[in-house]
Amino acid sequence: MKRRGNMTIRKNGRIFRLTETDLKRIVKKVLREDTDMIGDEDYDEAVMFCTEVEDWWKGSSNVFDDPERASDTTGTNYVDFFSRYQRFFDDQDDAAARAYGDMIYSHLDKKVGRKNKYYNKIKGWLEQIVDEIDDVMQDECWLNLRSTDGRAKDFVVDPEIDVDGIFGW
Repeated sequence: MKRRGNMTIRKNGRIFRLTETDLKRIVKKVLREDTDMIGDEDYDEAVMFCTEVEDWWKGSSNVFDDPERASDTTGTNYVDFFSRYQRFFDDQDDAAARAYGDMIYSHLDKKVGRKNKYYNKIKGWLEQIVDEIDDVMQDECWLNLRSTDGRAKDFVVDPEIDVDGIFGW
């Protein structure tokens, strides 16, 4: 009489009896090895998005550098986006933070999607950036992504929005 879930295999003249638990463990190991060999597509997608965000903010850490004016897939660029919020003493920073948040969260959903396993980590980084925009002194916002296949990449943004000079003139 055969037991349910058990399997007998023969290898090199020897007979091995595998239980259901043994079979599940073997299948999990094979599947895990298979996905490790494929790579981490979610990671690649996440890195492309985060690189675009980081590149969009280039020049923000030093108001004397002229940030890139090239538009990205959001359809805008750093200088044009934030120049409309420039007033004396950063009185429009709250509005700038809200506007950037609306734009970047929508872009995250379109480019990465909620099913990506790095989505929540990226969204947390973006929330940190949005929160820093309306602070008096902005701190750099860091993100480290690690893939399941051993790759890792750091991203950093300095969310300073003074694009017209030190006092917004």
